Amino acid sequence: MGELAVQNLHGSGVDRVTVVNRTFSKAEELANRFNGEAIPLENFESTLKDADILITSAGTQDYVLTKEQMSSLIKKRNGKPIFLVDIAVPRNLDPAINDLDSVFLYDIDDLQGIVDQNLSERQKAAAQIDEMIEAEMDEFEEWLTTLGVVPIISALRKKALTIQEQTMASIERKMPDLTAREKKVLNKHTKSIINQMLKEPILQAKEMAGEEHADDMLKLFIRVFGIDDEVEEELRKQNSKHQSHEEVSRSLPLSGLIQAIQHR
Repeated sequence: MGELAVQNLHGSGVDRVTVVNRTFSKAEELANRFNGEAIPLENFESTLKDADILITSAGTQDYVLTKEQMSSLIKKRNGKPIFLVDIAVPRNLDPAINDLDSVFLYDIDDLQGIVDQNLSERQKAAAQIDEMIEAEMDEFEEWLTTLGVVPIISALRKKALTIQEQTMASIERKMPDLTAREKKVLNKHTKSIINQMLKEPILQAKEMAGEEHADDMLKLFIRVFGIDDEVEEELRKQNSKHQSHEEVSRSLPLSGLIQAIQHR
């Protein structure tokens, strides 16, 4: 327990550690691991004159520090506070020490209260994190579900924009005197019409992807908008990123392609 205490103090930024042990070689071994100093047991009290924190974890039935000893040390410390943490069972430090000024004594029972409080706070934080994780998972699953309709949405937009381009070409043939600015305005507004018309169908396609009979619904969607060829072309492009040219050339039927995308 003492070793763990030193390890945690060192990890928290404490850069000066003094180790006391009844066996000096053991004190040296631990002190060397944390660039600390080992001192003989007989120098224990004198070392406390300059200490900020004392942690005791000795296996003994007697107090290693009594109220009388601590009272004498206080006079030498000129009112400088000291924190005593007794993590031994039975106790190493006389509980009466806590009655002295400038001395703050904590034992296992006090630490357990802090642990319980910290645990409660961590549990509250964990509950909040669980909610955040669940929300992110729901969002991810929703995004994952819509991946299957990406080729369908791309195909729908491609067909709509093709119609818009053909319409603009027809207008320019019938109205050859249009200025560049007039062509730009017409192009902008016809595309705006396309985007507004596609907004709801695209939203419906995404929602269909999460339905129980998504495959049948999406096949109907494709048939209604007449985008069979465009969907197959989009799927070929997507598959070509992962398959050889020979595999792509053996394209599946439309229904099989939709199912393959949905369950990839």
